[in-house]
Amino acid sequence: MKIKKTQIKNLIKLKSLKQKDVAKQIGVTTQDWNNWMFRSVFPHYDKLELLAKILEVETSELIDDDNITESRIYYKKGLLPPINISIPFYNQEGNNLNAMLIDSVSNFATDDFVYIPGLNADIVIPFYGKQMEPVLNNGDLIALRRIHDYSFFNYEDIYLIVTKEQMFARYIDPASNSSTIILKAEGNQNDNIEISLSKVKAIYLAVSTIKRRAL
Repeated sequence: MKIKKTQIKNLIKLKSLKQKDVAKQIGVTTQDWNNWMFRSVFPHYDKLELLAKILEVETSELIDDDNITESRIYYKKGLLPPINISIPFYNQEGNNLNAMLIDSVSNFATDDFVYIPGLNADIVIPFYGKQMEPVLNNGDLIALRRIHDYSFFNYEDIYLIVTKEQMFARYIDPASNSSTIILKAEGNQNDNIEISLSKVKAIYLAVSTIKRRAL
């Protein structure tokens, strides 16, 4: 999502903080932080929430007003956002979802559409599992973009790795053998998996997460 880059920088200065220290507090690398600030885009809403907490402001104060206004206009008029800027949402489970992620999602009927201003993603799906808590909790939604170059992975990002039978939301670490990768869980090494790239049918980058709110 688009952010108010200048306002964020000014708030950091007012707090007598350094940007690299703020990046560390929200759990991202300095390089990722610099990239996000350069592009004026924060791909992870939960990280933006942490930043707002550090800066002692509402999260909405850090989001670009143009995107918020555009979204409000659509819903105030009782309209859905245009399909070409909305992201397909799939709530299907089991092998059907695996088949969609391996094939082309455009070949399947959507369950709904999600509109997230400024976000470039192919699909939004629910996440089920405990291996990535507290970064990803059971029931959270993840916005995904398919990648085709397996020669480089950002080890700070979460990926969805799809095989014929299963899918895993994990960090990706290099293995000693170039033909395999290590799927790394959050915190618990017992949940790490080493898998052959030959078994991988598709890999998606998790470009954003939508946290489920407890009622």
